[in-house]
Amino acid sequence: MKKNAIANNSNNDLFIKIIIASFSFLLYSQTIKFDFTLDDETVYVQNTLVQDGLKNIDKIFTSPSIGEQSQLTSNKPYRPLTILVFAIEHSLFNNNTAALHFFNVLMYMLVILILYNTLIKLFSNYSNILIALIVMLYAAHPVHSEVVANIKAMDEILAALFGFSAWYYFLKAFETNDSNSKNIILYSILSLLAILSKESGIVFCALLPLSLLLIKKVEFKKVFLFSTPFLGVALIFYLLRQNAVGSQVSNPPLPLLDNVLYIANTFGEKVATRLLTLYLNFKTLVIPYPLTCDYTYQYVYVANFNDYKVLLSIIIYTSLLFFGIYNWKKNTTISFSILLIDFY
Repeated sequence: MKKNAIANNSNNDLFIKIIIASFSFLLYSQTIKFDFTLDDETVYVQNTLVQDGLKNIDKIFTSPSIGEQSQLTSNKPYRPLTILVFAIEHSLFNNNTAALHFFNVLMYMLVILILYNTLIKLFSNYSNILIALIVMLYAAHPVHSEVVANIKAMDEILAALFGFSAWYYFLKAFETNDSNSKNIILYSILSLLAILSKESGIVFCALLPLSLLLIKKVEFKKVFLFSTPFLGVALIFYLLRQNAVGSQVSNPPLPLLDNVLYIANTFGEKVATRLLTLYLNFKTLVIPYPLTCDYTYQYVYVANFNDYKVLLSIIIYTSLLFFGIYNWKKNTTISFSILLIDFY
């Protein structure tokens, strides 16, 4: 009887995964017929690191990820794993946009499946169906449409893919209670791959320990023990990036288009503009309308503290932070979700 129950649970879980995978793929399958768009020209078509395929693979890891065709003279991105994937795709399919968009959709589908597996492990007391519905809502959220539709946004997809995978094995390592297990090696490597896909992947180095503290209610000493590999991961990435990009900073030729903060004249304007950006991020998360293909100037403008959106941002994020800390012991799931929004 017990074996039958386990078999039924496995079958149900497999059925749920098939639905999630089909939903995620079909939702964005229309993008396969799309052409190059937005930053695809700069990052893929005109990027010699990509167009050379695998001939100069060493340069991918020792050079800025946007090559000589870029007008940026500072803050050049270092995303070698994404460029390596692009180089492999180019070697196999040249500049065939149908193939490139297909793999964006396929990889996004894998992200959703891995997220489902991770949340099942993190929220083991919740129904698989409830978690599946949450994951499908995440998959269908309109803000993700640009990520799937842009070939360039493979960096976002890979960072999420490796980041969620690292999270899964991080939780698995905790379950085995073995500080020397292969799971620790896996989540360390996967978290590094997430950062090498896109720099923002470093957020997982903070997110993973926080999930143990709040959701699993693990004591701080134990969390710290399982989190020490992230220090090595961050150091490796820093050294690789310094070798490829360096630390030279100069004024870019297109500051307004690159980052609206470059034209903020005072410290107050810089802070207010950042708060405005946080407000717009929160608003788009809750009400994803209207959407735009470029969240820079003029969608984001130089603000000051007289702007009601800046004041709303202060109220929203301060309230979230207070409520998250206040409910730390009462409802750790809500507290974790709120702090995630506050810091991510």
